Amino acid sequence: MRLFIISVVLCLSGGAFAEPRIQLDSVWIALNTDDSVASSKPARVVLGTDVHLSLVLQARVNGKKRYFSTRSHIRKSGRKIPKRLISPWPNDFPSLTIEWRTVEPSLALGIYDNTGTFGTEPHSPNHSTHPTRWHWCPITYKEHALNWGSVWTHKATARPKETPDQYGGLGTMRYAAIVRLGDQRIRTSGSQNTVKGGLSESVARVSYRKDNTFVGYMTELLNVPYVYGSASPNRNDANHQSEKALGADCADLIVYGWRRGGKRLKYTWSQGLKSYTRRVKKVLYVGSGQYTSVDGNPVRFDEHIRPGDILLWGRHVAIITEIDSDKILTKNTKILHTIWGSPEIVPLNKIGYGFDKTDFEIRRIK
Repeated sequence: MRLFIISVVLCLSGGAFAEPRIQLDSVWIALNTDDSVASSKPARVVLGTDVHLSLVLQARVNGKKRYFSTRSHIRKSGRKIPKRLISPWPNDFPSLTIEWRTVEPSLALGIYDNTGTFGTEPHSPNHSTHPTRWHWCPITYKEHALNWGSVWTHKATARPKETPDQYGGLGTMRYAAIVRLGDQRIRTSGSQNTVKGGLSESVARVSYRKDNTFVGYMTELLNVPYVYGSASPNRNDANHQSEKALGADCADLIVYGWRRGGKRLKYTWSQGLKSYTRRVKKVLYVGSGQYTSVDGNPVRFDEHIRPGDILLWGRHVAIITEIDSDKILTKNTKILHTIWGSPEIVPLNKIGYGFDKTDFEIRRIK
């Protein structure tokens, strides 16, 4: 292994080495899941997979560019940083302080609506009234300090600070860090780095999913805000707000999971999902939290429906996440959906807005 050599200035008067001149230039966060190359690319993994966040600090030491990190194999934007330029921060250098933070969307300050449908209803502290035309609704982000201390690397978790952690670490989380050396202060990309539709891709992002089913992929968007009319800045679905875990409405949450599961589909609205699915059952609400098919019989799991089927109303959609304990569709059947808030997994009778007390279709991806 090559030794990392720091150029220093010899003090002629005393024969001792002077403290190196260090200028902090930039810092960013690299992610890796094992001993492979750490990268600036977002990580999307099954819950239980360890994802490590590592600081990469670029600085000039006595005028020479160096990189400091606990990782020795690093890529940024696809470019490999020469290993000979990377080393851990030397013990005899002045001490750094490092503050780690989560970067989370505010989910409690009103709705995010790109369409302008809601007239002048307040929706966000970014402006006092809601434009009445299509626009990129600004998403408000907050940073929350983490009690990790001045460590160069730490294991990631998607457990939110902005809202209660209801799903054991499922969902998306973004991270930032601030580095201080004397009177120098630099930081990674964070809440200040916004583009059309939300945060820049330069903000470190980790997404944890339940499993590799369609529903599992949808759980990557837990902690992501509801954006009515979520879209792509350039009409390229690969850059859709949902694809980048910036925001999703009810239909885009479903399409995201299907796309992540390998289906080549375009983002669309709730009724547009009919072209991607076939109808399995028409479900009638018969009162007292009970449902039947049109023939008056219960809607049975395995025989009629299964997890991964969608429940489609006129302007809303949800997806069944698991088999009900009664083995039939009931008010307690667990569904995943999003409406005026981050995606949530709830019993059918907690879906809100009266959808549980109306008829709907059960449909299955083709």
